[in-house]
Amino acid sequence: MLNKEKAYVYELNPTDEFSPFKTEEELSLDDNTESDEDLMFDEGIKQEIKDTIKYAKELFTRYTCWEGDGEVYISGLPGDNCDTFPLIFVTIKQVNNGCTFLYSPVELPYLEDYLAKKI
Repeated sequence: MLNKEKAYVYELNPTDEFSPFKTEEELSLDDNTESDEDLMFDEGIKQEIKDTIKYAKELFTRYTCWEGDGEVYISGLPGDNCDTFPLIFVTIKQVNNGCTFLYSPVELPYLEDYLAKKI
């Protein structure tokens, strides 16, 4: 479940490598067809991903220089029980200058120089 009391927003240099991330289209969040990959996401998880994307965009707008454009990338990490992906990460690469914005539900100490906001 999305925890709005704890969030980390990072404003990174232009980044081109998103190998562990997938786009919204690749996850078929709004598609009613089922692919093999869709089978791993039930409707609850899809809604959680959508809510997290919306929240990340709100944070990027409020705390960074994000201009509202760019491709959305999503990734996740297993939670405490390792059966689900409750830790959802959202990254957006801005179109005009490549600035990259990252929302994380957990602190990423190695990116502390790029921390724009800790909630």
